[in-house]
Amino acid sequence: MRLKDIATIKTGLVLSRKKAACYDVQKKYQKITLKSFSNSTKINPNSLDEFISNSEIKPEYLTRTNDIIIRLRALNIAICIDKNAQGLVISSLMSVIKLNDKNINSRFLAYYLNSKQSQKIFNTAVKGTAIPMIRTGDVAELDVFLPPISAKKSN
Repeated sequence: MRLKDIATIKTGLVLSRKKAACYDVQKKYQKITLKSFSNSTKINPNSLDEFISNSEIKPEYLTRTNDIIIRLRALNIAICIDKNAQGLVISSLMSVIKLNDKNINSRFLAYYLNSKQSQKIFNTAVKGTAIPMIRTGDVAELDVFLPPISAKKSN
């Protein structure tokens, strides 16, 4: 099944539209940067930047627990958002994956997106030479093979 069949996938916020001038500060947020992605599926909390907005940012552009964020710039690493990383701004250099099914483990899916098999597919989808990137549509079209949910056997 395709990723788009089990999740809603959306590109992050174009930050230049919300960036406040020094006289127009409305709200301060923490934002995920490209350095926030590590080789694990966890966010690097030491790499967050402050983002000063000229207005309140819509919740769809802020992280929630169990969201998966994937870099659209190469290296296309995915991270899973836990309760300590809620409310972070997601930029347009990333896509947010929000699972439709509570039975799917978001951390498993992040590992799957970081697997050699998925990375090979993303590498073939990369566009551009100066700044190699994939599109949100490329992420949505990824085939995902989920293991079956096994019923717990009682003795």
